[in-house]
Amino acid sequence: MSMYVAGGAELIMRRPWFVGGTDLEILGKIFQAFGTPTEAQWPGMKDLPNFVDFQKTVAPPLASMVKGVSYAFLSATLSRLH
Repeated sequence: MSMYVAGGAELIMRRPWFVGGTDLEILGKIFQAFGTPTEAQWPGMKDLPNFVDFQKTVAPPLASMVKGVSYAFLSATLSRLH
């Protein structure tokens, strides 16, 4: 997900999307929303300094997180991410 899409979602929702007191808390919320990255998606991530192994989660449907947005808008936005 790009920062532009995240920023656009915040504009639509009229509130910050991921709020937390620490970097790890915010990362946890991001992973709950989009799923925990895998080694296949992010090769070498476990070799990074200070790597933290988060609980594995699967992303819920995006429409369940962004209320009040049409399926057509979400579909068009997501198609631009690939």
